[in-house]
Amino acid sequence: MFKAVYHKLSRELETYFSNGNFRGRLPGVLPLCRHFKTSKNTMSKALHILQKRGIIRIEGTRGMFFNGGSHYQVRYKVIGICGLILQEKLIQLLNEKFRHTGFTLVGLDIPYSINTKLLNNWFLQMPIDGIILLNSASTPELLDFFYENNIPVIGSTLPGYEHIRGYEPDHYQTYSRILKILKQKGHKRIALARFKTQKNFEFYFELIIKAFKDVLQDDFDESLIYAPEEYEKYLAHCPKDDSFSRFGQESCRYFLSLPEPPTAIIAEQPILFHIKATAEKEFQLKLPENLSLFSIQYYFQRDPFYATALVRDDVAAASAVSKMIDMLNGKDVVPQHVFVPMTFKDGQSIAEYRHK
Repeated sequence: MFKAVYHKLSRELETYFSNGNFRGRLPGVLPLCRHFKTSKNTMSKALHILQKRGIIRIEGTRGMFFNGGSHYQVRYKVIGICGLILQEKLIQLLNEKFRHTGFTLVGLDIPYSINTKLLNNWFLQMPIDGIILLNSASTPELLDFFYENNIPVIGSTLPGYEHIRGYEPDHYQTYSRILKILKQKGHKRIALARFKTQKNFEFYFELIIKAFKDVLQDDFDESLIYAPEEYEKYLAHCPKDDSFSRFGQESCRYFLSLPEPPTAIIAEQPILFHIKATAEKEFQLKLPENLSLFSIQYYFQRDPFYATALVRDDVAAASAVSKMIDMLNGKDVVPQHVFVPMTFKDGQSIAEYRHK
């Protein structure tokens, strides 16, 4: 979906050269184009990536030669990690867990506001040996940049980047389970309030909607999905400190003004807190008798009032760090997309619903 053809081709070429038992010179560009059924321009770009990564060398008129697989030179014993919620606490826990390996974890806040060239230079100057990009910290541009510059990277599960190991919360299974729990309690009109996902990560939202359609089937109502715009766009006309408050209030008013309002709402806990306050104050509803609430929340921020699915950033980060250390120590790490289950906790925010 997001991949450039030549990035995928470069991985296929690396495997082809590794398994081909070529003696001396590699096949030329035109024979490779015929073998892979691609254009000369695409092949040249893919070969340039492999040359930059040190996997092949091009010796003028002598041709191309295979140097072997990727080799990482560990210089700092430092791994950068981005995209964690409650970064400081988790980084501390991770450093305690992996101290015996000799590697140190540092949290990085990516300055997305600067242009791509400056951002790339910023990364190249960082004293790190590898980088982990969790959640929406991954972008196609960053994953391509690290891959092309032979910097070990673990990212999110973006389509088209199957050659890069990735970790992601299991959105489909989590929302399916939440919906089944609510259905078992008699709920049919189940709503979702969340910010829209950035374009690169639309497939997250698509998985969530698929869960709604698969579980609710004929009871699925598109009007109960409230996701008017992306968080960054919302911030443009709403102060950051007030964003969850306003979004929660707006979504609650939207749902409860429908001709047939929902009987249960799923949302991230900061949004749900303000949905609850608005429903009680403006609509005089008793919760959860009149409206059940199910929370999505990060592991260290749980409010026990809410029935909650906890995002296990701690599990994803620990797994990613372990694999990154293996990569830096020269072990063969199979590229794989790993979907991390959320942990479910009971709460007082949901109740049986009796349909009239």
